[in-house]
Formats: sequence, structure tokens, C-alpha cells
Amino acid sequence: MKYKTKQKIVDIISFEELIEYGIKSGAKIISGIPTSFKYCGLDVDCETTSCCYISTKTRYMYFLLGDFLVTSDGNFIAKIRAKDIEEEYELAE
Repeated sequence: MKYKTKQKIVDIISFEELIEYGIKSGAKIISGIPTSFKYCGLDVDCETTSCCYISTKTRYMYFLLGDFLVTSDGNFIAKIRAKDIEEEYELAE
């Protein structure tokens, strides 16, 4: 069988925006970074100013400076690099 993807609005957040979100969430801050917080129901643990670990339903993944996290309706979809955003997504109005 063949399937067609459903068109939907997604949220894309950069590494820097995720760090800022963690700071504003009230997470414990060490060396200017939030140590552990939740984003869209995902556990986020930051180790350095350029690397966090994100726990999805199926795995842990690195989230690095320069990465973008794609979510929709509060659910994880993908981790992508900046160069791939315009290839995969168009800006919603």
C-alpha cells in the first residue's frame, strides 16, 4: 500500500530557543544552562552549552547546537539541521 503524508502545521525550535525555554521553565541552572526540563512532554537533559539529550518514546538522541527540533501537537517528529528546513517545510502564515 502507498500512503500520502497529511499536511499539518509543525513547530520548529532551535537549540538556542530550547535552552531559553528550559531557563524560563524554572529548571536548575548550572553554568548558564538548564540541567533538566520537559519540552512537549519530552525529557531534556543538557550536558554542555552545545549538547542536550532528548528522550523520545523510543530512544535517547543528541540535540546539538545548530539542530532544530520539529514537533506537532506536542509530539516529537524529527531533529533536522538548518539547511534542511526549507527543503522539508514552508513557513505557515
